[in-house]
Amino acid sequence: MIHRTGRVIGRFFTGYDILLTPTMCTPPHKLGQVSMMSIDIERFLHMWGGDNAFTQLFNASGNPAMSVPLHWLAGQLETAQPWANR
Repeated sequence: MIHRTGRVIGRFFTGYDILLTPTMCTPPHKLGQVSMMSIDIERFLHMWGGDNAFTQLFNASGNPAMSVPLHWLAGQLETAQPWANR
């Protein structure tokens, strides 16, 4: 399933150079709302899963992705602080 997803995404990018989405589906939660120590697993999964729906596809398919804070562009960040050799 993951390999098939990667191939579908690969075909998508034969016609497009970039896919721009938000990183999160909801505003950030207050500190402590999403806790790995919670015993309410259903609530944790619901909150966590709903927050990162945009990033899951790229996490699963192995495609490059970047979450850029504020209004900065990825190219400018990579030029200012190269990461490839880290």
